[in-house]
Amino acid sequence: PRVLWAGCTGDLERLAGLAGAVERAAEVVGVPREHRPFVAHLTIGRVRSARNVKHLKAALENQREVPLGSDEVAGFVLYRSHLSNKGPIYEEVANFPLT
Repeated sequence: PRVLWAGCTGDLERLAGLAGAVERAAEVVGVPREHRPFVAHLTIGRVRSARNVKHLKAALENQREVPLGSDEVAGFVLYRSHLSNKGPIYEEVANFPLT
């Protein structure tokens, strides 16, 4: 699948710190650490078919500099996804407060 994502700007050190906290917490419940370097981004969605990707890309280019805002993160939830022909089904595995 093709992934739609938005890059992040701002205090990326704090965001990398959050990513590290998430990895350490997830490791406690058996999730292995990621070996790729951290890249700050927001996953927006996935595209199943390449059929209309050109139109979607053109529409998104007009939104390139639209600010998405900011938010404080108080915790995170770890989900397991079960893939099916009707789409993914998400199961909550653990909840991690960060404050």
